[in-house]
Amino acid sequence: MPGQDSFLDVAANLVGILIILVMVVGAHAKNSFIVGELPPVPAPPPQVDVASAEAAAADVERSMAELEGKINRQAAETAFREAERNQLQLVVALAEDELAKSRAAMTEEDRAEYDLAHMWLEPELRGNLRFAYYGSGHMVYLHAESHHQMKADLAKFYDDVLGR
Repeated sequence: MPGQDSFLDVAANLVGILIILVMVVGAHAKNSFIVGELPPVPAPPPQVDVASAEAAAADVERSMAELEGKINRQAAETAFREAERNQLQLVVALAEDELAKSRAAMTEEDRAEYDLAHMWLEPELRGNLRFAYYGSGHMVYLHAESHHQMKADLAKFYDDVLGR
């Protein structure tokens, strides 16, 4: 009956299959070996001229001494520039502090005009800056008079820009 094979029958079948596989692999391996020649024996090292080797070593030492000198000069230059940079940062920090104090003393309108006047604009573009102040501040939609004034200022601005 199928499925009634004993354990020993199954084990014998597996061993037989393994033996066949080993024989097939062995037959293929036998044909795959390539007979090669032994690598040639390296030639003895050439005779080195001691005088030229000493001259080359002296050149290398001289180059190393030059490089060490350059490195030392570069390190000194770096230290000098770092000290110079640290002093410059101190001056900039002091200038920024003074600028902040001066700006704090200005009114909001003066600060806006100062900032716009000191933008890096071409001289011919500076004339394009316009200033207008409204009693309501930036919320002109809450104050009717400021709203009407801003509308008139914008209409004039548009007319000027469009050349009317």
